[in-house]
Amino acid sequence: MKKIAMGNTAEVYEYDEYKVCKLFFEGYSVQSIQREFHNARLINKLSIMAPKVYDLVEINGRHGLIYEELKGHDLLEEIIQNAMNAEKLMQLIKILSDIHKEIIKHRITGCMDYKDFLKELYRGRESQYADELELIGRLPDSDYLCHGDFHPGNVWRNEDGTLSIIDFMNVCHGPREYDIARTYYLLTETELPEGCAEEEKALLQNSRNEMGRLYLHFMECKICELDKYLTVIRNARRFEK
Repeated sequence: MKKIAMGNTAEVYEYDEYKVCKLFFEGYSVQSIQREFHNARLINKLSIMAPKVYDLVEINGRHGLIYEELKGHDLLEEIIQNAMNAEKLMQLIKILSDIHKEIIKHRITGCMDYKDFLKELYRGRESQYADELELIGRLPDSDYLCHGDFHPGNVWRNEDGTLSIIDFMNVCHGPREYDIARTYYLLTETELPEGCAEEEKALLQNSRNEMGRLYLHFMECKICELDKYLTVIRNARRFEK
């Protein structure tokens, strides 16, 4: 198989006509891969543009997922190219926000509760971080669909101009504000993508605050509505791989 992409947890290979294999690195949690497969199937049943997932596979001791092939580029590439163009950047963040609104309007069951997802990151550290786990436990319950990792690198611009979402490992259900807070955090605070050149990282760094401001504006959400979610997201992020 020919490798066509690589990320932090997996490599993507050509698999068959119109299909790719997302092959996770050796030792990666099989349970997590099975969860992504389950989540992707849930997404495929909704009116959300996303690649179809076909199967779970094992190749040379590594586990993977077979997805419909997408051709094009991610929205992050467009943002990097237009980071210094205020009007174009605004248009791209509007696109990002509109897609996110379409995701979080759905109510869903059959996937992990967002509080359980956050608590799982503390496995083996429960006694040491009991206060942080208590904060998670006090958060509201809800059943809105949360992507859990929604950012420009997980929005795909297909060759025909349509847009799809990718990466379903963190899909869960919870309040819409949680998923908005997660995206705001990823836009404004988290580490920049490793694959970016230094010049690209500088462009992104300089536009982060503006992207966050525009995103909240288009989501019609105030930062004060997100504070309690941002606190637990920042805490739990320390333990994400």
